[in-house]
Amino acid sequence: MSAARFKKMLALALAYLVIVAFCVVEMLPIYWVVITSFKTNLEIFGGHPLMPPFSKATLDNYAYVFKETGTSGVAVASYLKNSLIVTTCTIAITMVVGTLAAYGLARFRMRGRSLMAMLFLVVRMVPAMAVGIPVYHMVRSLELLNTHFALILVYSAFLTPFVIWMMRGFLMDIPAELEDSARIDGCNRLQAFWHVTVPMAAPGLMATATFTFLGAWNEYIFASLLTSTPDAQTTTVLIAGQISFDQVYWGRIAAIATVLIVPAVVFIRFMQRYLIQGLTMGAVKE
Repeated sequence: MSAARFKKMLALALAYLVIVAFCVVEMLPIYWVVITSFKTNLEIFGGHPLMPPFSKATLDNYAYVFKETGTSGVAVASYLKNSLIVTTCTIAITMVVGTLAAYGLARFRMRGRSLMAMLFLVVRMVPAMAVGIPVYHMVRSLELLNTHFALILVYSAFLTPFVIWMMRGFLMDIPAELEDSARIDGCNRLQAFWHVTVPMAAPGLMATATFTFLGAWNEYIFASLLTSTPDAQTTTVLIAGQISFDQVYWGRIAAIATVLIVPAVVFIRFMQRYLIQGLTMGAVKE
């Protein structure tokens, strides 16, 4: 074996080793959550945290979270429904508004458009806790506390700048000449956008929608501030509710978290091909 071939194989082996180590580190918390959801309190506090409950696995934690509220349970299905409603509406609003705004920044020549795009990114840097109290007072003054609409409105406001920033980069990679050709053939600007630009930007749209889904699905701060009843609370709030003053119900938390993970895994698995294509599209061009 030549020295060059040996070095190439060694570099490849090291690369695979790093990837495997990274995957193990990333998957370890999920593994812990799943096995803990099948453990009793005695096993959680007395056994090894990474050992699965081989002979003493229990479904008590899942039985608790799927029971109706008030019957020794928390009815996780109701909270999941709230999460799905809020997340779906948030994705729809942010993707439509954000994509149209990004199209304007990518196509129309105007003064300060780069600065405007940068300002959208700066908005994303503001921590949610920094504006939590003002947002709460505004929502309360509008009498929207404990409603899906409040969460949809706030999530959309905070995620739309991210969508604009992402989609602007994807749209700038699509040659404007393609739209010009469509307009020469008789399309107006909106038709050219819909029939030419949107199909070509589909991978970017899917990638951005995936990150938007995760942002809304896993959000906790605003959900805990703006909701206090099961009719509007999301699953992340339910998880926090399993922590009392004198005890942390780790088994219940793990069971709810496992249920919360499943829709996210299904969604990302469905979007995986588009996500990879979207993330490998070119960088922003000026």
